[in-house]
Amino acid sequence: MNLKEKTDLWPIVILRLYIGYYLLRQGILKYIRHFPQTDWISRELGDVTKASIYSWYKLFLIDVVVPHRVLFGYLVMSGEILIGVCLVLGLLTRFVSIIGIFQLLSYYFGPGMAKGGSTLAQQQTFIIALVILVLTDPGRTLGLDSLFFKKRG
Repeated sequence: MNLKEKTDLWPIVILRLYIGYYLLRQGILKYIRHFPQTDWISRELGDVTKASIYSWYKLFLIDVVVPHRVLFGYLVMSGEILIGVCLVLGLLTRFVSIIGIFQLLSYYFGPGMAKGGSTLAQQQTFIIALVILVLTDPGRTLGLDSLFFKKRG
């Protein structure tokens, strides 16, 4: 296995564009619905103290997120929009994919664990897809990364 060997990234570009479009769309819908100002924590998890999630994450939600729910609402919304835009444009693909992994892990430990089923499976699928984007760097094919990160020499 030669890691320096050139590979055809066209199939992964489709994955990058789909994930980018999906996250961008979700972020825009959150913006339209004034997501940060709503009671989004209760809507996603119900009563946080009774949610069936990891205890360490429950403590994080109760002690940090719930008191600052508006701030975290803006972080979630703007994170989805920025990650989505960057993935669609192929800009800073590896970096935003890593940020996206952390954001989706937060969804996984929160609503994914609490709701289970398809919500949990969706988070797992998107996390794996973002790991693929980190490993392959598809922003260099049909993306702005190819303009900014050309190999010199």
